[in-house]
Amino acid sequence: MATKILSWVKQEIVFVISFLLALVSSIFVIKQGNSIDFFSAIDFRVISILFTLMLIIAGFQSLGVCSFLANKLCCKIKTLRSISLALILLCFFSSMLITNDVALITFVPFAILILKETKNLKFAPIVIVLQTIAANLGSILTPLGNPQNLFLYSKMQINIFEFLKILFPYCAFSFVLILVFNLFIPKEKIENLFSTNNLIYIPKENFKSILIFSILFLCSILTVLNIIPYQIVLFLVLIITLIINKNLFTKADYTLLLTFVCFFIFTNNISNIESIKNFLVNLIHNKDFFVSLITSQIISNVPAALLLQPFSTNLTELLLGVNIGGLGTLIASLASLISFKIYSKEKELKLKQFFITFTLLNIIFLILLILFHLVQKIF
Repeated sequence: MATKILSWVKQEIVFVISFLLALVSSIFVIKQGNSIDFFSAIDFRVISILFTLMLIIAGFQSLGVCSFLANKLCCKIKTLRSISLALILLCFFSSMLITNDVALITFVPFAILILKETKNLKFAPIVIVLQTIAANLGSILTPLGNPQNLFLYSKMQINIFEFLKILFPYCAFSFVLILVFNLFIPKEKIENLFSTNNLIYIPKENFKSILIFSILFLCSILTVLNIIPYQIVLFLVLIITLIINKNLFTKADYTLLLTFVCFFIFTNNISNIESIKNFLVNLIHNKDFFVSLITSQIISNVPAALLLQPFSTNLTELLLGVNIGGLGTLIASLASLISFKIYSKEKELKLKQFFITFTLLNIIFLILLILFHLVQKIF
């Protein structure tokens, strides 16, 4: 029992930390004689949008949409380098709409399957690391791409075009870097990548459900853009999920949602503690980018965004800091841990190779994007 609890704590360490921070800060505030309004501290709009997106994407996955598209694309490619690029770009572009973690959950196992089929498993470390980097950097473009973007977009009070304008140069530069680093994969010819038995098809009976989830996904986008109230979309998604496939409720990442709740409570609490509030205000003043980037390396970029947002005077710099800060350490982005978990389950793959490749490439990408940011500020 104790082993299972310890294993769970290790797996959900960010949630455990957020819970302890919320608990300790709440006790401190209450001991000071202040009351806590937990209800007003939580941003239910952000929580609701995240939850509905989780259910919708789980719906698409259960209907075989993601696997079908990946399979169709990769079956038409004949060289190892091209296959690698396709797998990496699948993560890069899909993460803009289905989030970085879902992109990796979907396409990293698919990459391992393809590399096994072609007897090129030795290239798994670099391909999977580049997939991870691609998902983290592709997701920076849109509010839907990752949780920190969704949260900060709701706070920045700008329209979608202004948001895209801020992130597009970084996303475009990242795209070029990914193309360059993919050149390290050998250009070997591959024949008969998949046999007929391995081809993936979507059953005709799934088409109706795919259409319904597509409409719900469009509604979620309109909610992010403040066109449809989140309460309406939440109600529709809950009812339709119950009707189509109630098992999808088990696919949602509830610990991530609870992590958000705990950090909302924690940040609300410390904003009422004058000494801590003043410390964070002084710490981040005119240093939003680098403080958020460094904080992301320690507690990951989603908690960093939640923690620092109330004290930031430049949300654009904070936005860039937590997004670029997703590179670096393995915990800098929670999505990176997903790739690591999937990779570690393959007995044929060596963890040492993954760590070395991950650390080296992440540091290179991080340095290059920091330099790009500094150049952007000059011009």
